[in-house]
Amino acid sequence: MQLAAGICRADDLACAVAAPVIGVYPDRRELVVHAGAVHLSKEALAGPAGPVYGRLLTLADRGFGALVEDAALVRLSQEHGVIRCDLAPDLRPGDLVLIVPVHACLACEQFGAYLTTTGRKLGRYRRG
Repeated sequence: MQLAAGICRADDLACAVAAPVIGVYPDRRELVVHAGAVHLSKEALAGPAGPVYGRLLTLADRGFGALVEDAALVRLSQEHGVIRCDLAPDLRPGDLVLIVPVHACLACEQFGAYLTTTGRKLGRYRRG
């Protein structure tokens, strides 16, 4: 949301959900991942072909890399998401992809700990 509103740049993004690929459909240009509304929320932005619930992000040597052009999370169920992209022939079930959720606050609330890009585990702060 912040990126789409022009409040930050792509290289300012600080949150992504690692999701395993569970289905690959190159003929449809789609991947199915084990990350759905429970993990990412159903918050969406308007995309050229309908709602967009998140975008794919690459991992660089020192943190997050670039957003993957023309790759968007376009459908969600409770536990699964469908990503439309041209990467489908390059990925296999079990591979991990990084998804930048549309609304990071809602996604971050779902996890009890976080893993930094350097491998450090951060526990979630909870009052009381």
